[in-house]
Amino acid sequence: MDRLVNSWNSFNAQAASGYLRDNNQASLNSKKILVNILKKSCRSDRISIIDLGCGNGQLYDYFKKEKLSCNYTGVDFSVPLIDAARSAYKGDGYAKFVVGDISKLEGIDGKYDFAIFSHVIEMASSPDSALFCAKKIAKRIVIRFF
Repeated sequence: MDRLVNSWNSFNAQAASGYLRDNNQASLNSKKILVNILKKSCRSDRISIIDLGCGNGQLYDYFKKEKLSCNYTGVDFSVPLIDAARSAYKGDGYAKFVVGDISKLEGIDGKYDFAIFSHVIEMASSPDSALFCAKKIAKRIVIRFF
């Protein structure tokens, strides 16, 4: 696990900012499906989302483009990616980004309408712990692959 953490923390600021922002077609299609699911599954005007393994916040960027009204918390263990997300959305009152382990979710407060795992559950140190933690804080869990 230490090797994995070290590799994700080796991003420089430019690489962290650009990571996964190319929006290849498979990723774009899965994002469209995800937004449709979120909009149809929640009756409130503003939904609460915790994105587990959020990277640099590129999924939140897509939510904003699609005008998905949400309070968003992104969690990732990569400090450079979280720093890039914080920089990109500085001053955005609806998003916050937290450095943390998705298999523990220590220090995460609140309840969420949705917990989202995007291309990350298979890399978690303990996928069952990650799912258990997510279930404690979210009404619904979405696992996204493309």
